[in-house]
Amino acid sequence: LAKIQAEINNPQWGLLWVDGDEAFAALDKQHYLVRGFEPKADWTAAALRVLPPDHSYVPTGFTAMPALVYNSAVVASPPTSWHQLLQPQWKNAVGMNNPAVSGPTYPFVAGMMQSLGGVAQGESYFSQLKANGLKIYPTNKPTLAALIQGQIKVALVQNSAGIGAAYQDKSLKLAYLNPVTLLPSIIGIDGKASAQEQLEAKEFVNFVFSAAGQHQRLIGDPHGDSLFWPVVKGYRQLAAVPPFSSIPYQVLNAYTWGPREASIDEWFSNNIVA
Repeated sequence: LAKIQAEINNPQWGLLWVDGDEAFAALDKQHYLVRGFEPKADWTAAALRVLPPDHSYVPTGFTAMPALVYNSAVVASPPTSWHQLLQPQWKNAVGMNNPAVSGPTYPFVAGMMQSLGGVAQGESYFSQLKANGLKIYPTNKPTLAALIQGQIKVALVQNSAGIGAAYQDKSLKLAYLNPVTLLPSIIGIDGKASAQEQLEAKEFVNFVFSAAGQHQRLIGDPHGDSLFWPVVKGYRQLAAVPPFSSIPYQVLNAYTWGPREASIDEWFSNNIVA
């Protein structure tokens, strides 16, 4: 994403497929995406909630941000609410990713702000979490490593990363505090790419939503990228992924929170990471 922003006047990309729709909404507001394209798909109800009105990008699957991952051999009773993480028993015990480095973590931060009533309320929450000893790591992998090594007791990471880690360490368990933020994986096409490149990108997207493409997505990386909830009716998540109906999720308005990402990441870096 940083590369795309740096090349904004001379784009060197054709198709982007990453987690989180906020960046795509921001690009769309700047008129940088192909609009009016949507693959043929029988969307789930959740998918319909994140499809943009101008069809400038498409969701391909959902994960949750964050799951609360804990070592059940160390933690018998994990936190059951966001407020509990501020209590003395969890002092110096909580770790999370840096949203300025980990793209999927920004929706978590923005989601807390949305659920608490606004940016100021979210800033207050993270400031209290920092005062209680919050530890910041770059991305999912080092945050989970800190958990496994006993540096922290709970890790707030993308649920697919947590589920994947639990394959290797059976003592790791996941919990979902109310609410978590639904994290769509998104494909967008560069509106400034050549007509041929746009055509090839659309063909690729159509393959992703074909029966063969959906099947490949669900078997290709069973301990990683295949750990998602499908957005197309008729397909089931892998057995390790909990039922979608069991997740207390919220949906962010990407067009509200996308343009705020840079300023919120900067605040987080200056006030929580520093």
